[in-house]
Amino acid sequence: MLIKKVRGGQPPRVARENGRVKIQVLHIEDCPNWQEAGDRVRLVLDSIGRGDVPVEFVLIRTGAEAVSSGFAGSPTILLDGQDLFPSQGNTADLACRVYLTERGFAGAPTVGQLERTLQEREALSGDRS
Repeated sequence: MLIKKVRGGQPPRVARENGRVKIQVLHIEDCPNWQEAGDRVRLVLDSIGRGDVPVEFVLIRTGAEAVSSGFAGSPTILLDGQDLFPSQGNTADLACRVYLTERGFAGAPTVGQLERTLQEREALSGDRS
């Protein structure tokens, strides 16, 4: 299982590392949903044959880090620096994020939503560097 945890300070907006797909879960310390979101991303990556793609967790500690990282509330899931679920915009607020799911509002996207979104991205279908 490829999971990498980073503690603040690192701007996560770097697109690809060594030509590889980059997935990051941006979160705040008090968010109750970031681990579940990351687990769901990992499950979907494994199920679509992309177990080689690491999931990186990035702790957002300041408003400045939030703004520079593309943070849109915790958890924010980025693929190559782009929000998988774009919303009205980024925020400097260290706050939780709400996702609209098939069952109503939730603190993380569902496995089905992640699967559909990730499969739509050409980056995951063709890049196996």
